[in-house]
Amino acid sequence: MSVWNSILENAIFRGLDYLENLFESKPWAFSATSCTKDRITFNEIPDYRLSRHPERFTHFTALDLLQKELSSFVRSTLLQSLTPSTPSTMNYFLDCRLFPDDVDTTALGYAVLLEAQLVNKDEVLPIAELVFGNVNTHEVVEVYIKPAEDRKKNLVDACSCANALRLGYMLGQESKLEKTEKYVFEWLKSGKWKQGTIYYHSGFPFLYFCSNFVKTNQKVQKKFRSILTSAIENSLEDCKLPLDYAMVLLALENLGIRDYSESISTVLLQMQEEDGSWPADAIWGNTHGVLFGGKAVSTIFIVGALVAARGC
Repeated sequence: MSVWNSILENAIFRGLDYLENLFESKPWAFSATSCTKDRITFNEIPDYRLSRHPERFTHFTALDLLQKELSSFVRSTLLQSLTPSTPSTMNYFLDCRLFPDDVDTTALGYAVLLEAQLVNKDEVLPIAELVFGNVNTHEVVEVYIKPAEDRKKNLVDACSCANALRLGYMLGQESKLEKTEKYVFEWLKSGKWKQGTIYYHSGFPFLYFCSNFVKTNQKVQKKFRSILTSAIENSLEDCKLPLDYAMVLLALENLGIRDYSESISTVLLQMQEEDGSWPADAIWGNTHGVLFGGKAVSTIFIVGALVAARGC
């Protein structure tokens, strides 16, 4: 093993150790319960009620990125707790009374459970049909599963659309998402991705989620690869915070581009803290400028990026 690989392996081990210890310390320990407006100063905002509630999305993300790396105990516990007793749409929060079920969590959740072989395509298809049919007047997938209250109707988020497309291609149902795919392609091609989306306030998450579905199909790669690669490479100079680098590294690795793996990994290694975690950061939030994240969120994405850069 080279010196570089040894350093990388040590960082990954320490990050996983931090996550495993955190997971064993309390229920739903990875939940994004810290709040920020600038991604630098984080706190628990007492008067923001939703920040206190445990959520599924980060835990599905942990499985998506680290399923093969987590201990059998953590992996099996997560899978057991996240697998619905009967297939149904999913909610970001454990308490489904807080918000309507959403496409983002439902698409990510079933993509993860399909890859873990805990559900089969026939079980997922009825739920997928509902998700793919949850569209606005332009036939683009909306964020919240209908019926949703008035202020949550007709909301479209390009990152959620990308997650829906990933599930669609996994199920061979991409033809039902043609308008959604066109929307995502135009979002990328026009440069709108740079401004962020409704719930993902910077452009980096879109590049990552877009690369997640692009890698699933060669025809899609042919359509998206050139523009997506250019967008990712041009975004490198704008990386400043931990999850900026992680999103870009994951997106590049998804496309099989290894030219920047060592340089970006080196930056991330320099950010690792004494306890094996990475500084708190966030990539999603609400429509009022508040982002939700924390050290667990950062560490999950960054360890996932380092594992991808390791190449195995």
